[in-house]
Amino acid sequence: MILFLLALESLQDYRRELERINDEIKKVEESLKELSRRERSYLKEISYLNEQIDLYRRKVEVLRRQERDLRDEISILRARIDRTRREIEDMKQKLNRGAVLMYRMPPRNIWQLLLETGSFFDSYEKEVLLASVMSYYRSLVKRLRQKEEELTRLEKVLHLRLSRLQKTRRNLQYAMADLKKSRTRKEELLRKIRANRRIKRNYLRELEASRRRLLSIIENLSRGKKAKRPISILMPVDGKIVTPFGKVRDRLYGTVIENKGVDIRAPYGSPVKAASSGKVVYVGWVEGYGNIVIIDGGGYYTVYSQLSEILVGRGDRVAKGQVIGRVGTRPLHFELRIGRKAVNPVDYFE
Repeated sequence: MILFLLALESLQDYRRELERINDEIKKVEESLKELSRRERSYLKEISYLNEQIDLYRRKVEVLRRQERDLRDEISILRARIDRTRREIEDMKQKLNRGAVLMYRMPPRNIWQLLLETGSFFDSYEKEVLLASVMSYYRSLVKRLRQKEEELTRLEKVLHLRLSRLQKTRRNLQYAMADLKKSRTRKEELLRKIRANRRIKRNYLRELEASRRRLLSIIENLSRGKKAKRPISILMPVDGKIVTPFGKVRDRLYGTVIENKGVDIRAPYGSPVKAASSGKVVYVGWVEGYGNIVIIDGGGYYTVYSQLSEILVGRGDRVAKGQVIGRVGTRPLHFELRIGRKAVNPVDYFE
């Protein structure tokens, strides 16, 4: 029974998590629809599509975990059903043997037993033994009924879990199709940006405006505070730096850009850790950067962007190495700002 209560709680957790993801997907879809009714912004559209892709990937991951857990539970249920059926069959055989024994034993009262044994003590002992045997079989009948009721419950739960598994697999197929559709839409949009100079120029202009917005956020946070260099910081995720700090050639758009941080590739969903202890001073979403967390380490700021999931809130105190979010579809973009100035974080990695 405890197993089923835990399984039910797990299913409810999955349901709540999927509801949250579906609500976020709906908001992104509404933003994309609203965007189509206004002057087109390719940066916003790409940013929304990136967020949508991350959400669909999260949904796929949750559904896959749910499918795995359901398969494991179904396997346990089937094993318990088989064991219970064997126990029931064993009890029935014992009862059948007992019934045959009782049928062959002619009914006797205490006086007949006394005459047969010639001793009151022996006849009493035999009567007690027969009563004990009858008590055992009555108990066996009771346990048999309980086992049959348990078997009925187990088979009912198995039927429900098999139905849930079928539904989960169907939802997983839909989520994977939606993910593929979003990726295709993004690739088509990127091809359009790369192929058209005017569109690419406008896109890069929007991207630069987005960088200025991030700088403005950091300036507001650092205003009136003394800048201070960190002694050392953690690399926020176990992965590979694929875009270094400074001027780099963007392969996607074929132009030179100045990277204010480093981009670290890691498997989707990998934990992103606080590079230093401090206070979460900003949690939000910025075009071109996606989901962002900024932590004030005391005169310097660590910036984590392009997260698929944020696990902290504004005002939270975090410890160095604490998980604050998860890697998204794109590499994690990480910046270190001393005051408002961006510096190469690699120089400070432990």
